[in-house]
Amino acid sequence: MWTILLSTINITLATALMLSFIIIYLLYIQNSTKLPPGPTSWPLIGYTSCLGTDAFRKIQDLNKTYGDIVSFQVLGKTIIILYNYDLIHEAANGNRSKVGRYTMTVNDLLAENSGISNYDTQKALEMRKAFVRLVHNNIKTTEEHEGNKLQPFISQNIINAQINELIRQLRIRQGKPVNVLQLMRCTVWRIIWNFIFGKECQLTDKQISDTLDDISSNNLQNQLFQIRQLLPRFCVNIFKHSQFARKLFEIEEIIYKHKTVRQLIDNNVGEMHNSDSLLGQLINDSKLNLTKNDISRLSFEFMAAGTDTTSLTLTWACDYLARAPPKESLKLSSDLIDMIHRWASVVPLSLPHIVRESFKLKNYYIPKSSILIYNLYAVHNSQIKKLINTEQKSDEVQESNKPIPFSLVVRYILLQSSNSVVTPIPLCCPICSLQLNFLKPLLKAFHF
Repeated sequence: MWTILLSTINITLATALMLSFIIIYLLYIQNSTKLPPGPTSWPLIGYTSCLGTDAFRKIQDLNKTYGDIVSFQVLGKTIIILYNYDLIHEAANGNRSKVGRYTMTVNDLLAENSGISNYDTQKALEMRKAFVRLVHNNIKTTEEHEGNKLQPFISQNIINAQINELIRQLRIRQGKPVNVLQLMRCTVWRIIWNFIFGKECQLTDKQISDTLDDISSNNLQNQLFQIRQLLPRFCVNIFKHSQFARKLFEIEEIIYKHKTVRQLIDNNVGEMHNSDSLLGQLINDSKLNLTKNDISRLSFEFMAAGTDTTSLTLTWACDYLARAPPKESLKLSSDLIDMIHRWASVVPLSLPHIVRESFKLKNYYIPKSSILIYNLYAVHNSQIKKLINTEQKSDEVQESNKPIPFSLVVRYILLQSSNSVVTPIPLCCPICSLQLNFLKPLLKAFHF
């Protein structure tokens, strides 16, 4: 009897311990896989309200409802959006090795496994490293000869010639309304062309404007929150071989514009293998072993990204200074440049990233293979409201109130346009070494 009772107690105890272990384990799993809050969605399909032309507004509204970190499912993918400076900083810097570049489906179709902006592959990473290494080596060599003064790869005379032409065109109009963006585009395009290819651009202003209109149009149509950008990677092959699929997802025009721009650039660049230009030095790097398609894609990316983001930011700079002209003489200080970056938010959601390895963020689980979005627009809007309400001085601005520029290119350009002595920021992009000293004379031409 006692033996049976003890046996029953042991079984009950063992069962209780086992159940306790299972419960604790399940609670641990539940806690460790706790995703950030977000909207409920349809099974399998997900939160489709975030897709389409109204996606940007819907994404901003999610911040008001769910807070500074939001997650939802769409088309089988987990998307996590960060709306706060500290969260973005922790994800991008604190977990740098765990986050890479997300490849959108249509962009993959256009790039054909080449270039540095769309891929998280080893080849793309090596090209990015070679880029930075090349620029820093050139700057270091110049510093040794120019007394630590950063110099561009091209003559300052070439830059000044383009700046003077821009100002001449403004003066011809004698104060009449002018499309500032188009003028900025042509000027920046010609300077970057000389910087990248080491030769003068022979395209007309109309050709440049039409080309950049196509680039800008594709950029708008290629944003992440569309069904065609979130399809599985195998759909790239379907799009390549099926005209019906391309028409169904409205990709034909995007492909046509992309090919037109690349062909125009390729036809006017010419032979680069023996060139001392930036692109020529990359081509001659035997470790990279660049293919013909790599060279074509790199040429496109340099011109498209460099010109579009730079000219947009400079145009927004004019808009900001027109709305809030300096009380004293114009001085392009660091705090003014920071405010211009907040005002512009040229790429409001930055570039989408992929989580290589899961990690924790604000006690939430960020799973592997999820798509990470940095909402720079929300960060900058919040900063603008806070700075205006508190009227903080530049030396009182906290780290979390500093802007997050999509690219350091324009930041460096603006800093170098100031007469004041400004310590150059670290370079992370080849175009950053350009000294586009044209913002200040441009603003004078506008009578700011």
